Amino acid sequence: MWRPTVLADLGNNTYEVTFAVPANGYRGFFIELHYDIAPDQPALVVTTGTSIIPQALPNPPCPDSVCGLCDTCNPLPAEELANRKRFQPN
Repeated sequence: MWRPTVLADLGNNTYEVTFAVPANGYRGFFIELHYDIAPDQPALVVTTGTSIIPQALPNPPCPDSVCGLCDTCNPLPAEELANRKRFQPN
């Protein structure tokens, strides 16, 4: 189930949202923006890709010779990711 969450406006067209890592399982989220471009037109809807936390996998990563170095097998360290998704529209 997707639920709307208000993003923090950091200024300079930068927004931020923080989610707690669930005690069990995973949490998926993405950012969806709606732009009113004209009064008689539907809103322009833009989204980010989906992020999933935690990035830890239940099984060890496969060898590089099998799948290569990717974000799935080699997720960012928790302190680097900080469970945040930032989006800065142009």
